[in-house]
Amino acid sequence: MRTSEPTPGPDADAAFTSGLATAVVLAVLAIALAVRSGSVTLLSGVVLVLVVLPAVFVVTSCVLAVWLGYDPDVVDAYELTQSLREQAEE
Repeated sequence: MRTSEPTPGPDADAAFTSGLATAVVLAVLAIALAVRSGSVTLLSGVVLVLVVLPAVFVVTSCVLAVWLGYDPDVVDAYELTQSLREQAEE
């Protein structure tokens, strides 16, 4: 039996959204800086964006979800994505 925990509020939703955006922007900037400095070729930079960026997105969302207190249930994750879509539409 699960214990009843309070659900995270709108501040947690905003922190989740801004945390994801910050992580993705920092990852893109790091890859761009590596390409610009010449340590990574342009083709390798594109591959990094296609491979590393989704991994950064998933890892960051998992860390933020645990840190902000979201329930790890799949149904709650679906509800979170729905609420984020509704916020984006407003």
